[in-house]
Amino acid sequence: MHRLEKYTDLIIRKSLNIKSNDNLVIWCGESQKTFAQIAKSCAKQKTDGDVVICFTDKDNSFTQEELVQRNSLWKQNRYKLLWIYSDDCTDTPPLPWVVVNAATESWAKQVFPHIADEKAATEQLWKCIFDACRIDEDDPVENWEKHIACLQDKCAKLNGFDFDCLHFENSIGTDLWIKPVQGHRWINCTAQAADGETIITNIPTEEVFTSPDKNSANGIVYGTRPIIVDGETVTDFYLRFENGQVVDCGAKTNPHLLKKLLESCENADRLGEIAIVPQSSPISQLGLLWYDTSFDENAGCHLALGFAYPDTIRDFAGKTSQQLCEKGLNQCRIHEDFVIGSSDMKITGVTFDKKEVIVFENGEWCI
Repeated sequence: MHRLEKYTDLIIRKSLNIKSNDNLVIWCGESQKTFAQIAKSCAKQKTDGDVVICFTDKDNSFTQEELVQRNSLWKQNRYKLLWIYSDDCTDTPPLPWVVVNAATESWAKQVFPHIADEKAATEQLWKCIFDACRIDEDDPVENWEKHIACLQDKCAKLNGFDFDCLHFENSIGTDLWIKPVQGHRWINCTAQAADGETIITNIPTEEVFTSPDKNSANGIVYGTRPIIVDGETVTDFYLRFENGQVVDCGAKTNPHLLKKLLESCENADRLGEIAIVPQSSPISQLGLLWYDTSFDENAGCHLALGFAYPDTIRDFAGKTSQQLCEKGLNQCRIHEDFVIGSSDMKITGVTFDKKEVIVFENGEWCI
């Protein structure tokens, strides 16, 4: 089977868990039309239900009322959502979703500016997507079953420790203490669909993550990969925290954009995510700047400025924003991931009874 077919089959059969009576919306930009049609064809082999492609950058003729009615109809009929991500395809209907990526010429040109031929660049990007998403000569579905089981095992072990705080350190200067939020839990990128089946919400994914108490970060952290702000790269940057807030920052390139990001809205200068990713991640091994968060964040351990995900605490359902804020979850309009992982990253967890546990050392799991 060709790697593109394997990739599509993984998405439809494993990530979305499409069954014989499932309905599906494929949500994408028109530049991803070819892949959307391949995905639709694959889905129609698995289900007798409705499969519809929605080109979001052309679908601007609906009134707000019509959009609400359409989304309500999809939700009532338990549609699943395949979200093929791009900058022109962001807001999604409220459905169980899976986000994936498809190579386009414009994206390939960003990642491989040195490849003049757009077709060759796009083919190279597809190859890297397959490598990053564990699409190899073996069965990708079996690969992902083992991979997700491993991530779930790490979550279970971390949740068993119930750490009071975490210490991140490496040789380039990171020395940061963070307390996970009260009642936190470690999760990965899986969710339960309406039929009770597990879906993989992100392909690729390499992380297990939780949320910090927004007032807890103290120390300094250095970014090990660039971040993109206003289309420009910010490189070799650092952030110094006191009681959860950034009090100093700097960067080798575009430090003004880093400062702009931190000042962009309320609480953008506080943390909303802690994520652990080993350096052996296939995305890390590829060494690319993808200009796409779903890939770039999975290149190593990372933190995020801004919004904290409510499902990283126990019993989050039904809680208001104010209640979540009182728990210590950061409330913010942005969520900006940045990689801090390195080959010598060490993470030590400290329990409430002051027991120290080395969770991560030399860039890899120890538990």
